Amino acid sequence: MPILLLLILLKIEVATFHLDADLKRGKYILSHEHGVGLYKEDRPYKLSVFDKYAQMNLLGFAFSRKHIGKYTISCWEQRGKKNLEIFQVETKLHADSDAIIHLNAEMPSNARKEKIKVNADFTYRTYIINDNTKPQLVFTLATKGETLSYRIGQHTVSPMYESIPIGLIEPDEDEIIRLVHFRQQAF
Repeated sequence: MPILLLLILLKIEVATFHLDADLKRGKYILSHEHGVGLYKEDRPYKLSVFDKYAQMNLLGFAFSRKHIGKYTISCWEQRGKKNLEIFQVETKLHADSDAIIHLNAEMPSNARKEKIKVNADFTYRTYIINDNTKPQLVFTLATKGETLSYRIGQHTVSPMYESIPIGLIEPDEDEIIRLVHFRQQAF
């Protein structure tokens, strides 16, 4: 009991690494909405490059967490002969706007339109993996849904989906990468 009280008083942050579960969910949705076989190298979706990092035991890594506005940046660092940094950036966005819905799929000029109020919260996770021997890997997805995009070096893949939530706001991946780079410079 005294140890639990001490932990509560010290507010020790517990690191939760979600890449494995997020990657599995992203692959599942891609394969079911697109009918894509994700492990064949001739396919456009090569998410298997992230598998090695999703399965890593991060116990020996240094951990840090920083909150900057709508972002929570968690970092696992391994220093030594293999420098490796894995960032997990959680982004919380709020949408409060009006959306115009066309009720006719072909959208002629006389199609009936409906204005609806959008008030929703969206949460995303972006993973940035810096390994000195390989190109930077970036994987972004909605925490309750699909993969938004991933990058391998300079090559970006952004899958299209059949349905997109009304009022969807997506995180600015370039801004997240700049924040992570700034974080590396500051610490």
